[in-house]
Amino acid sequence: MALTYPCSYGKKRLVCTNNKGVKIITKRALILANIILILTLVNPTIAESPFKRAKAVKNEIKGMRKDLSKAFQAYEDSKIKLEKLNRAVSNNTAKLQNATVDLKRSETILSKRINSLYRYGHVSFFDIIFEASTFNEMLVNMDFLIRVGKKDNVVIQKVKRLKAEITTAQKHLKADRASQRVNVKNLNEKKGYIDTKLSKAKKQLKGLEKEIKELSKPKPLPPPVQQQITAPSAPPAATNGNYAFPSGSPYGYSNDWGAPRGGGTRRHQGNDILAPMGTPAYAVTGGTIGSSTGGNAGLWITLRGDDGNAYFYMHMQSVTASGHVSAGQQIGTVGNTGNALGGPAHIHFELHPGGGGAVNPYFFLTSIQ
Repeated sequence: MALTYPCSYGKKRLVCTNNKGVKIITKRALILANIILILTLVNPTIAESPFKRAKAVKNEIKGMRKDLSKAFQAYEDSKIKLEKLNRAVSNNTAKLQNATVDLKRSETILSKRINSLYRYGHVSFFDIIFEASTFNEMLVNMDFLIRVGKKDNVVIQKVKRLKAEITTAQKHLKADRASQRVNVKNLNEKKGYIDTKLSKAKKQLKGLEKEIKELSKPKPLPPPVQQQITAPSAPPAATNGNYAFPSGSPYGYSNDWGAPRGGGTRRHQGNDILAPMGTPAYAVTGGTIGSSTGGNAGLWITLRGDDGNAYFYMHMQSVTASGHVSAGQQIGTVGNTGNALGGPAHIHFELHPGGGGAVNPYFFLTSIQ
């Protein structure tokens, strides 16, 4: 039966009015509603809440941490190689300079000797020997001539050796400088890769700041991890506090405790947390903030926790808090100061139970992310 009621399009639906003036939804509108319902069931993302979306993005970023970790380790390996090359270039340059000076000095000695031989060339070996008035004087003269000959030979051999050293040093210098250029290129490529990954992740999080903050609220530590970081002298409150992750999202980190640093001369005493430049850094627990600058650490923050532990944040861009802070409060921003200058922005994070020696913070970090 055909519709006889007057109909019109309302707000995104077809509305008809019957002969009593009552508005009704037509069969066509019901079909449309059913189609929308089916689509929602098939593709739940249509009705997905921002909180669920934030969680999904956070998990996606978590999945890229392994990739970021490999890229950063490759960056650090290249950095170590470059430091060794820089030392080799410096050593070879010094060798080259010293050998060149020594060669010039030796060549001057030989030049004077040759000049003397030319000027007094008419005086023969036999003249010097047989002009001696006594046998003893003849022996002295012979000894003198032998010594002069030996000295000349030493200088000649030294000149030959120095010339060979200079040639070798020049070759090494050329090779090392070529390797330097390749390594600098590799470092820049790896830094670009890390920055691009984190930048992409940051764009994904845009508009979800409140939800991400909710997901990142301070949380209690599992008992086994709590026991590992609780020093015997810790206050009673140390075992019931909540902990916040040191960096805002997006971030990446790995278990790089003990990895070579400083050209392989020392070992890594913390975990590096990669994050975009300027990302907020948070207090892992309540405590008192201190800061300093200089050396390899650049700008760094010390958090003397109420739990009795000390936490260090190094290579910071800025410090944004002082005095006593609470867990999850912003205390600074991520940077690349100190010996991280020019490299990917990150926090070198250290955990010192009871304020003593550093321990591997990896399992602590995985428990509070």
